[in-house]
Amino acid sequence: MESTSMPLFHFQEVLEYLKSSISNEVLQEYLYWLYQAPKYTTYRVNSKIVSAIDAISQLQNILEDAAGKDSISLPDIFIHPSLPDLIVLGPVKHSAEHSINSEKNVIVDSACGAAVLRGAHVYAPGVLGMPAGVKKGDEINILADLQAGCRKGLKKDYKGKIVFIGKGIALMTRGDLFMQNGTVTGVAIEVKSTTSGCARLPANNPSANSLSSLLLLQNLPSVVCGWVLNPQPGQIVLDACAAPGNKTTHLSSLMDNEGVIVALDKTSSKVNSLKQNCEKMGATNVRAFTFDSTKAVIDSNDSESPKNPLIDPPPYAPNTFDKVLLDAPCSALGQRPQLANWTSVSQLKSYPALQRNLFKSAVSLVKEGGQLLYCTCTITLEENEEMVAWALQSFPNLSLEEVTPRIGGCGGKGWPVRGLTPEHQAKVLRFGPPVKEITDGCAPCDMDTIGFFLALFQKGT
Repeated sequence: MESTSMPLFHFQEVLEYLKSSISNEVLQEYLYWLYQAPKYTTYRVNSKIVSAIDAISQLQNILEDAAGKDSISLPDIFIHPSLPDLIVLGPVKHSAEHSINSEKNVIVDSACGAAVLRGAHVYAPGVLGMPAGVKKGDEINILADLQAGCRKGLKKDYKGKIVFIGKGIALMTRGDLFMQNGTVTGVAIEVKSTTSGCARLPANNPSANSLSSLLLLQNLPSVVCGWVLNPQPGQIVLDACAAPGNKTTHLSSLMDNEGVIVALDKTSSKVNSLKQNCEKMGATNVRAFTFDSTKAVIDSNDSESPKNPLIDPPPYAPNTFDKVLLDAPCSALGQRPQLANWTSVSQLKSYPALQRNLFKSAVSLVKEGGQLLYCTCTITLEENEEMVAWALQSFPNLSLEEVTPRIGGCGGKGWPVRGLTPEHQAKVLRFGPPVKEITDGCAPCDMDTIGFFLALFQKGT
């Protein structure tokens, strides 16, 4: 089993492409950071149903009960000092060690491995290989396949590149996983400890399951987006690329369900999931549509009368929305941990054009005096700072606004971006590896997040 400290890129030319805009030194720092899992787990409180203090009490009772059964220490639990609807769980005080001589090694895919490092249990679809002798209740090692080479149902040793993730208790056998008709669901392995030390809720626990409508597992930067856009009750808001709806439901909560949020996504299955998410979280002022946001503006030559977003489906007339959230499709190179990556250079190059088309529609749809928040979960300059530079050059009526609350770092520190002044870069937010200049006075959980970028614009006349 090889050890590694950086994501396994299956297309090496991607690294060369990234080096063309980011220095090798900075890139190496990013790659090391991206391979590590954030040690903090964050839950957004559904403030419509429960207070943060009551939610912490319920969460603590569940964790104390699980800790007592497993003789483990409790993580720290606290309300974020700047985000009143965000609960933070610190890391547990111990991490897993690999039993080298154990024959009970279960292989999972890299996506499942990453989820386990963030606090998930192992669900049946993620299991690739399991020895024949594993019985329910056995302690097993969890190993992630970094090459996507493990054949589903493997029961012998896997010779590909793998990494040890953690330890758990088997809840299913080979027969349960691979010898059934149809898709097998449910928790296959209850994770007890991981190398990341990230806290987790117990598996198949009725009390934990009851929290699903009270707490939403959500990355800290995603929650920051809602507070930065700061929609007010009674406003008309557009979420241009809304699925799966986590940010949508946060906007609804901040608006106290007053006003309307039009949520668009071009994939019908994702919109169905979005609607279910809104129903679960009690977001009653959301109107969701399967629609391509690049086509959401009524053509100026169209004779159709302007539509009312309170009652009509898209498209809409220019200057319709008080606020617009553009959480743009991106290369997702900020996701952590990244154990393996199959992104190609052609895929990387395809995103900026799509993002610009979405941005053009968003600028048209936001009212004069309204605000547009642009964000991604990637690290590339082309999709972040360079997109801001293009926007300011292409739309003279846009101004870049200060971001509040100020959590995270400034944009591209030390990376010259044509068209952006140091003042511009200081206004945007980039979540990345901790930098000495921005860590002083910050909560540790603010620096240990996924990679993320956001910029707030105001539209003038």
